[in-house]
Amino acid sequence: MTPKPFDKHLSAAMNQLQKLHWKNFLMLIVSTLINTVGVGFFLVAGKLIDGGFSGTSILFNYITTDAEFYKSFGLPEIPISVFLLVLNIPLFLFGARKIGLNFMIYSIFAISLFSFWMYVFGNVQIHTQNLLLTAVFGGLLSGAGSGLTIRYGGCLDGVEVAAVLINKKTGLSVGTIAMIYNAIIMSASMPLVSVDNALFSILAYGVGLKAVDFMVEGLDRGKAAIIISDRGEEIAQALSTAMERGVTIWDVTGFYAQQKKQALYFVVNRFEVVRLKEIVYAVDPMAFVSFNEVSEIIGRSGEKRQFSKL
Repeated sequence: MTPKPFDKHLSAAMNQLQKLHWKNFLMLIVSTLINTVGVGFFLVAGKLIDGGFSGTSILFNYITTDAEFYKSFGLPEIPISVFLLVLNIPLFLFGARKIGLNFMIYSIFAISLFSFWMYVFGNVQIHTQNLLLTAVFGGLLSGAGSGLTIRYGGCLDGVEVAAVLINKKTGLSVGTIAMIYNAIIMSASMPLVSVDNALFSILAYGVGLKAVDFMVEGLDRGKAAIIISDRGEEIAQALSTAMERGVTIWDVTGFYAQQKKQALYFVVNRFEVVRLKEIVYAVDPMAFVSFNEVSEIIGRSGEKRQFSKL
């Protein structure tokens, strides 16, 4: 009897859930705490803006606390933690099929924790008269927390998820879309936080990006995976099915043992590295896998192509 499509999807989902690791959840607790210290204790305390939906949440919170037109309606202040949930979680749920079930679970767990920590520690602030120090340490800690979250399977910012979805339609790179969004947010914040604070916010964002680079080795860069295995076709089928992209495969010979094997070439983004390794080693635990950074992908037509999946 042929399995029904629903049964296949349910079986695939169960297989994915079995790959969730308790250590990842533990590290996400740590990463979100680090991010909270950077964002809440430094950036919010210095009236600076973070990047992505975190920055959008801070900006919206400033509007509900400082904007005269908002207060004129007698409306209450809305905490940053509420905006974090409202802006991020729907996007992860909407993009669940494209970003993978486990990635969605880890991300929603991380965002919920980040929102919780911001609610609990929202009034704890490190006050300094030096905005440069505030921007540097706030950006460094928020970037380290975000990078650590990515390293352990999740994401704290729905903007990059939205950028991946938009990328498929527009061809703009994920980094370009995120940069445009953040430029709009930083510009919109100037009337509320002053030009100086907006410029220091840009500095904090730049420091944060470098911190993310340090934690996960690459911003908007691909990883070219070379996989050597004697079960290459099975791995290629598994990768193509799971990530909905083609795989280059060719026959090779191992010099030392003179054994016939197959080599696969497959390009992923930083969110997919862990997923790729899980897929490969589920098929062949003895496979040899290496990664190289790539900064640009050119399609057959010669047009620049970017990742369309997480």
